[in-house]
Amino acid sequence: MRAKLVALAIVVLATICRPPPATADITPVGPGAITGSWSQQFVMNNAGTGSSWDSFQVNIIGATFEQGIQNISGSGWTWTACSNCSLEMAAGPLRTNNLYFTLQFLPNMSVPFTLNFFQFHAGNLLAGESTSLIWNGTQWSEGVSPTYVPEPNGLALLSCGLLGIGVLLGAKGKTK
Repeated sequence: MRAKLVALAIVVLATICRPPPATADITPVGPGAITGSWSQQFVMNNAGTGSSWDSFQVNIIGATFEQGIQNISGSGWTWTACSNCSLEMAAGPLRTNNLYFTLQFLPNMSVPFTLNFFQFHAGNLLAGESTSLIWNGTQWSEGVSPTYVPEPNGLALLSCGLLGIGVLLGAKGKTK
């Protein structure tokens, strides 16, 4: 009986303590450039560190994009180019390595804001391939990555484990 409880506890702990997947690698390149508004070049999946992906979205909070995504380094990539919007998208051939692009922001460089990047493959959001970058008015920092939500099978396993422990403890209490 004790061996069953230990085995069950190990399964439950393995489910709970599973680390979240790594985040996407998005890095600002060089200083921002001021041209009335201001722009920043980024590189995505530097050195091929992420999953294969064929599109991405960028959401901005606290500011707007002036002219959308520009100067994408990969051939065959298309992107949105809108003025005063908060969501930009780009898509192209499957990639696993560096993709450089430029974003242009409104208002000026001193205004703090957050960028949330999401990568997709065949229209599906890649688990762990999301990154938040925060501009504090003077420099970039990595923000809190989106919260990892366990898959439904893991939650079902955890529930069954807790139910099993309850049943075993309840049966043990009745035999005394």
